[in-house]
Amino acid sequence: ETPLVIGKDPPRLVHEFLLARNNDRQIPQRIAHLHGWYRNPQSIILSFKDYTEAYGLLVGQAGQHQESEYRWTLHRKLLWSVLATRRVVFVGFSMSDPYLNKMLETVSADLWGWDKSIHFAIMSISPKNAEDSKAKAERLKSEYGVCTVFYEDFDQSHRGLERIVAEIAEACGATDLLGTIPSRETKILGEIHADQVYIGDRGTQIYTQLADKKRESLDWLEQANQRMEGKIDDEN
Repeated sequence: ETPLVIGKDPPRLVHEFLLARNNDRQIPQRIAHLHGWYRNPQSIILSFKDYTEAYGLLVGQAGQHQESEYRWTLHRKLLWSVLATRRVVFVGFSMSDPYLNKMLETVSADLWGWDKSIHFAIMSISPKNAEDSKAKAERLKSEYGVCTVFYEDFDQSHRGLERIVAEIAEACGATDLLGTIPSRETKILGEIHADQVYIGDRGTQIYTQLADKKRESLDWLEQANQRMEGKIDDEN
């Protein structure tokens, strides 16, 4: 219930946050706000200068990255540790943030090699952007180890996001963590902080079960992706 603002709160709380990811019930569960929290405006990372200071990186022309200096800031250390030791699910996130992509690239080069499904991104797809979306999904997997899970979005309402979260929870036997799926404007979207490392605790448990404890669910996701793409191809 108590938020953790990276860079503002004491580093020991970052350590507790990482330990809590091991489901240690003795440690308070927190949401880590990587780029600040609206109730503390001074903590918000928004400008080019803010990002450079937080990550010790400069973004050059054409999206090329240059290290401003060999300085691993707390933001970089935390993000590296999470990406290296956990399967992360990105929700409501375009996957176009150059700083995050640089960290995904770094971890992939350090540990995994290329073209492996390590993390997941839940993203919308429609007949209008199907080809571009598929090409982006291929690039995310080959370059960053991020497997894209699509949901249909024909009217830009993004109601498909609710459905796919509910289906994932059901496939994992984790519906008791969600209870009744609320309306689009309330609980589910209210808990998502995709640009802040983790979503709410109950959602984190669902996705952890998906990635680590229910391997067969990955087969279900692959089948769902294929069905979704088949529908879109039929529309075209």
